[in-house]
Amino acid sequence: MAAVATPDIPASPPVRAGDELGGRARAAIVFTPLAIIIACVAVCIPPASRQFYERFTSENGPIEMVTFVLALVAAVMGVRHAIALFRRRERFAACFYIVFALGMFFIGMEEISWGQQLFGWKTPENWNQANAQGETTLHNLGPFQGHNDILRFAFGFGGLIGVLIAPLLPRLRVLFPSRVLVMWFLIIAGISAAQMYCDAVPNGPLVGPINKVGDRLAEVVELLITIAAVLYLWLNARRLSKSTA
Repeated sequence: MAAVATPDIPASPPVRAGDELGGRARAAIVFTPLAIIIACVAVCIPPASRQFYERFTSENGPIEMVTFVLALVAAVMGVRHAIALFRRRERFAACFYIVFALGMFFIGMEEISWGQQLFGWKTPENWNQANAQGETTLHNLGPFQGHNDILRFAFGFGGLIGVLIAPLLPRLRVLFPSRVLVMWFLIIAGISAAQMYCDAVPNGPLVGPINKVGDRLAEVVELLITIAAVLYLWLNARRLSKSTA
């Protein structure tokens, strides 16, 4: 019996996270980080409102606690993504999300000094001497103190690179961030790069005002990182559900 030819069925186009978001939702995601930074700059610079701003960004203040909670939420979401991908035998992508989840967990626990801020235990003497803030944290230890802007820049720059190379690696599209997050990555990387410039060129042009504003925005940038992480994972959860439908 002669074989019956069947017409080729075109492959479905890759699902892009954010493609089915409504216009208002996309606009909200795109412009929210810009609105947050503008509002913070408007409040943190004038002396009249600076004290109010410093209360929000102080140790154990609202900004730090929200950052802690969102980092843990992102960690849980990352683990759930990894489990789903392991079940689909996509081990590389699953391992990536495990590493991402561990990074978010680390950020969250560093925010509360691994529980010290909540339970109030005393810092061991040797650790107290080595830590710039006398806390049980790693990011305040000698070589890391004052250089956390490098890690913040790496997050923002890494997100931008992910957006750029996503079309080149369609098989790994479940890993890459949506283009609607570009503004988040640009702001995170931009502010962090400005702080890195101040560290590298302490006597350079405009270092004084840039450093002053950058230091005041450091906690807010960490908050933006955790919000961007949750959005990234939420948008990619939509992508995962579409690819398994």
